[in-house]
Amino acid sequence: MSFPQTKKGFTLIELLVVISIISLLASIVLASLNSARVKARDVRRKADLRQLELAIQFYYDTAGTFPPSVTTGVDNMHSITEGGVNWPVAFRNELAPYLSPLPFDPIHPSRLYGAERMNGRAPDAKCNGQFVLWMYLENSSDPDWGKFSCGWAPLHYFRLLGAF
Repeated sequence: MSFPQTKKGFTLIELLVVISIISLLASIVLASLNSARVKARDVRRKADLRQLELAIQFYYDTAGTFPPSVTTGVDNMHSITEGGVNWPVAFRNELAPYLSPLPFDPIHPSRLYGAERMNGRAPDAKCNGQFVLWMYLENSSDPDWGKFSCGWAPLHYFRLLGAF
């Protein structure tokens, strides 16, 4: 008695279908991982800003004033120089006993978070005369996106620390 021989294995079409399904699933997983990374960076930014806020509050409790190096602003994209003083360096030195090193943005490590004294420059009256911390958020669906805005673009996240 002889048995009919059957070919064992997959056809080319079957392999292509399996590969396309796997690649579709992999792209979905990678897209969701990227979203999780963005959210994680924003959580880190908010935690860093909270630590910076606490350090400035400690400085205020000790000195009775907010850091004097910030006359116009310590910007995380520019080094503001007035009177020969590099403000980010002076700001870092003032906060060194309370927070060292200063937090940096997870994507742009050369950037500080922003700190400003709002001397009549803020479009929103609630920010005038206030010491303000700010930063950028990547995720526009974050519940804090634009929450503490002083009239600028909603990608700023502000923390009002108090009048100076």
